[in-house]
Amino acid sequence: MNEQFLLPFLFTLAVVFGVLRATNVFAGNRAVQMIIAFVFAYFSATYTPFVQTFFAYLPSLTTFFIGVFLLVFLLEAFGLRKEQKEKDRVLNMTIYGVLLLILIVLAAPYFYKFRNIPIIGTGENLVLLAGLGFILGIFIHAYKSEKSS
Repeated sequence: MNEQFLLPFLFTLAVVFGVLRATNVFAGNRAVQMIIAFVFAYFSATYTPFVQTFFAYLPSLTTFFIGVFLLVFLLEAFGLRKEQKEKDRVLNMTIYGVLLLILIVLAAPYFYKFRNIPIIGTGENLVLLAGLGFILGIFIHAYKSEKSS
């Protein structure tokens, strides 16, 4: 199998299966959802115009999904997505804080490449906004902890 088939197949499989799971179609029957996702993925990956369009928009799709995953990660990290037990929230906040710190340290050498990000500005501003977001998350976490006590 080459990437001309595999990438569109896996992308379509993941998106269709995720949509079926999120909408709870077929009362959560995973086998039926997987079969439907597999069929959609196979036919999509063998349809040449879809494959050509997929590879034409792959960089934009990658950027979009990285942004969506980052947003969901931040919502989970700060406990805004769903209610958690107090112990879980403290543990998650600590783990996410350490992961965010590691990410910033590893990405720091590459910030000079971001000369002009729309609305944000330069790479240093991006780090500043990430830090402010993390501090805001700590305040939200402290507020929720005080509220539940």
